[in-house]
Amino acid sequence: METKRVRVYVRNRGFLEARPGDTLGDVLAKHGIISLPCGGRGLCGRCLVRVKGRTTPPTGNEILHGVVEQGLRLACQTKILGDVEVEILTPHIAGEKISIQRTIEVPLRKEKAIYMLYDPSREWGLGMTVYAEALTCYKDPVLVDVEGLGVVGSIERSCVGREKILLVDMGTSVVDWIRVDSRGKVVEEGSTVNPQVVYGRDVVSRLSRLVAKPEEISALSRSTKELIAKLVKSVECTALCLIAGNSAVTALLVGMPVNTLAVRPYEPSL
Repeated sequence: METKRVRVYVRNRGFLEARPGDTLGDVLAKHGIISLPCGGRGLCGRCLVRVKGRTTPPTGNEILHGVVEQGLRLACQTKILGDVEVEILTPHIAGEKISIQRTIEVPLRKEKAIYMLYDPSREWGLGMTVYAEALTCYKDPVLVDVEGLGVVGSIERSCVGREKILLVDMGTSVVDWIRVDSRGKVVEEGSTVNPQVVYGRDVVSRLSRLVAKPEEISALSRSTKELIAKLVKSVECTALCLIAGNSAVTALLVGMPVNTLAVRPYEPSL
């Protein structure tokens, strides 16, 4: 039996499809139109919308926020019962463009390379599988080693002498990054909004949301990986990408379950 669908017209954006009973906030967040800073719990009052059409009555949270008397609703508290028209009143923060900031020079290691090209004469102690996978990255690859850690990447032979490393700090709400050469000289830097904020501006809200709706983890993981891939591809000869972040942010980056992070002792599942 075919599931009934309803249409959601978002002013200045067009039509979306939904099912009766879907939460308006979930539908809009899924399409990157709004974010849910408190994870969709109706606490922050920041997903303000004006809605025409069939929806569920206002919730207690909406009444407490005083939005109902203004003819407004919180998208995260509004369930769709039929075709609706929506006007977004909250600034969009989930898809801001990457901003390139000023360039500075901060040598990370004085007169010492961060990474080196692969030397076949050295003993690596690595399995052939790792070696073979690294070789498949480019048509004419050169393998790269970071401070004796082993083969961890590869670059095109034409990039030798022009290699770059992308260093990414995955913050809870902002992703900061710098690109450096092999001796730590900063080539460029910038920041952008962490796409994971769509389901919570803080870690507690985000985890609470995803414990209740684990099926949304894969979409967050995909959007985060797409951002990293975009950063890597934005400058040629980026040989390596090193990422740091707290346990919640990195778990969502790789698509891991977050149940164990939401309760004591707050440890990752792996």
